[in-house]
Amino acid sequence: MENLYRRTVHDAVPSVEIIAASRFNRLAAAMNLPEAAPDNGEAILIIGPAQPSHGHVVPGDKITLDSGHTVSVTKIFEREALPFMSWASILVVNDSSYRTIQGEAKSSVLFVYHVPEWNNGAPPATDSPEAVIGTKLKKRLQENREPHGSSNSFSIRIWSYLSLKQAAALFSFIGIFIAFLFSVSSASFLYFKLHTELAGDSKMYHALSKIGLSASEMRTSATLQIGLLFFIPIVISTVQTLIVMRPVLGTMYVYSIYKPVLIVSASFLGAQTVYFFLVRSRYLHRLKKMMV
Repeated sequence: MENLYRRTVHDAVPSVEIIAASRFNRLAAAMNLPEAAPDNGEAILIIGPAQPSHGHVVPGDKITLDSGHTVSVTKIFEREALPFMSWASILVVNDSSYRTIQGEAKSSVLFVYHVPEWNNGAPPATDSPEAVIGTKLKKRLQENREPHGSSNSFSIRIWSYLSLKQAAALFSFIGIFIAFLFSVSSASFLYFKLHTELAGDSKMYHALSKIGLSASEMRTSATLQIGLLFFIPIVISTVQTLIVMRPVLGTMYVYSIYKPVLIVSASFLGAQTVYFFLVRSRYLHRLKKMMV
């Protein structure tokens, strides 16, 4: 794609790239959008993820460019992740309007490549042909760029992927470590809470046993009491996570959260179950001594 003209417009869309409809239509399929055919003075706005205030623009709004030209927005599309230009929105105008703006604006050139899927879906390793060739190309570009002082840039998806994977692995380790600490801390807190209340509970069950409370009924009551303390927080935290994490992860283009949340909740549930049986056995053993 060539000759994109960046213009600052009103506050609702702080940064926008202008492109002719004829050139946009070559890329529409890659963006999963229909082809555009705006009339003179009209435009189609494609919102980029970096534009937080896009909700202020609605079809029918007029956008004034720095050059003084005004266009009316007829359609608005929101992309979860644009294949390119994720830093700005895109304003599609017809070729006639584009040529008018073209004579008064400074152009920038952007080349868009369609890259086939990685190895039928499996990401490559650091010693894969793509990684080796990409590294050589990047090194050669840097060598040729330094003598000429060029500002061109070159990005290799394998190294972007590996950097992201390394960062994800680091955060996963930190998250697991913190989760382990919280799990042990919560179990210890609940144990000491029950231990603190044991004296009062012992007197209560001792008095109830005198009026006919059996050991099995005591066991059922105490088990329910301990179970509520251990498992109700897991249920509440799971529901809160599903509600809160959706918009947070949505900013990083992660929209499938049910599986990881349920896996983490199941892990906590398993750990709490182990702690539950340990605490329950000791608690019931102490109460059983107080039964008549």
